[in-house]
Amino acid sequence: MEKLFKTLENRATHSPEKSALISNDGSTKNIITNLQLLDHITHVGSFLNKENVKCVGLFMDNCAQWIICDLAAARLGITLVPIPLFFTQSQIEHLVDSACVEAIITQSFMSDMLKANQSLPIEKVETMLPLKNAIMLRVVTDKTTHLTECIKVTYTSGSTGDPKGVCLSAKNIGAVCEAINISMSSMTTTNHLCVLPLATLLENIAGVYACLMHGGIVVTEPLSALGFLSNAEFDMSKLLEKIELYHVGSIILLPQMLTLLVNNFNETVLKQCSSLQFMALGG
Repeated sequence: MEKLFKTLENRATHSPEKSALISNDGSTKNIITNLQLLDHITHVGSFLNKENVKCVGLFMDNCAQWIICDLAAARLGITLVPIPLFFTQSQIEHLVDSACVEAIITQSFMSDMLKANQSLPIEKVETMLPLKNAIMLRVVTDKTTHLTECIKVTYTSGSTGDPKGVCLSAKNIGAVCEAINISMSSMTTTNHLCVLPLATLLENIAGVYACLMHGGIVVTEPLSALGFLSNAEFDMSKLLEKIELYHVGSIILLPQMLTLLVNNFNETVLKQCSSLQFMALGG
């Protein structure tokens, strides 16, 4: 992932005041510049170094903090384990135990969800990160990770049994990012709206990393604001409003979501999607 971080450093040096991330939590719109993004990554990295953790879980809704913590861990070579929001309590316990997670970074308002999980051995004390609305909870464990060159463990959905962790190296991820960037070389720089959960590897790499490497702006909003009403319900009108609002050039959808979009296509939808250059599909 060296080229990604070199790109972020170049962006911070040559275009420090230009936007890198746009995040909206429903009440506050926050714009993070190229220089601020690099500073945040550095400060969170120093925090993680001080805490001396080798494997960290990340349990957050889509937001700028998710991206910053993820990049800070990757820059240091710390193993990061995204925890899907749709996981059950037992699945989260299995993930934490099997990956030897030592601490979980989460949003302040989500910490009670983790503490309420009686089978999850976490300390009640919260440690504040040098990042707004981000805290760390320590996991009570005597296990230590023995993963080498693994900076990310992504878990399967667990729909056919216990979720299984897939280990990814910086070299693996970097190669994919570079390949996507090459395929985008003929495209103009564009904003990318994160529609899928950031814990989804496709959104994490093809969405965030590829966009930042290509010089674009990554836009995040809570999943509920994008139309996710439940695991089975989705309101396409909410997503279309956000696409038009941010004038985004790319999104990644599930097949069911694309079907819903096509089935409801009309002149209004065409206008709302006029900024889109491409839609990727996965799942």
